[in-house]
Order: sequence, then structure tokens, then C-alpha cells
Amino acid sequence: MAKLHVRKIRVLVAAGLLGAVVAGNAQAADFEAGWKAYQRGDFAGALAEWQPLAEAGDDRAQFNLGVMYDEGRGVALDRKAAMAWWTRAGWNGDTMAQHNLALAHIAGDGIEQDYDAARRWLEQAGGVR
Repeated sequence: MAKLHVRKIRVLVAAGLLGAVVAGNAQAADFEAGWKAYQRGDFAGALAEWQPLAEAGDDRAQFNLGVMYDEGRGVALDRKAAMAWWTRAGWNGDTMAQHNLALAHIAGDGIEQDYDAARRWLEQAGGVR
């Protein structure tokens, strides 16, 4: 389980770096503001920036909200909410969310254990059709 936690942190860092690269539009600026807040430990600030983006379909914000719920950062720890956000992000093409969903399905952690679903999410994450 510790390996999954470390992987999620690494993936969150990658998502933040991706947000920094995509500068120029308001959504990227809001994502970056959320990332900076998260880095400062201002989880309420990160939530305030990412929640509207996530609801509007931003897969990076959806993924990061999933991480916040998975780890209980700024929100009550809620694996079902984490799975819901990662599912939305996964359907929007976020490969990190797809990866986390696959691992959750393999372990049956926060979601029903389902090896077929895990395989499908891993195939999507890897670009396999």
C-alpha cells in the first residue's frame, strides 16, 4: 500500500508540472494557482481553485481532487469520492487517473475488485485499443 501512496504523490507532482507548462489561458492559470496552494499546504485554497475546473471537465483538476479525497487533504478522507473523481478524469483521458483506477480495481480498494475493469483501465492508460 505504501508503494501506491508514493506513486500517487509522484503522479500529483507530474500533474502540477504539466499545469505549469500549459500557461496562457485562464484555466491553466487557475490550475496553477491551485497547484501553488496545494504546495503551500493550503488545501482549502487548492480545492477552491480545482473544484470549478473539475466540474467543468478539466481532467487534471479531477485527478487532483481524487488524490485529495484519497488522502484526506483539505477534505474528509473518502475513497468513493476519490474513485468518482478519478473515473471522471479517466473518461476524460487522464492516464494517471486510469492507472490509479486500475490499481484500485486490482486491490478492491474503494471500489469493487474487478480484474476486467482493471485491464480496461490499464489498456486505456497505455493507449492500447
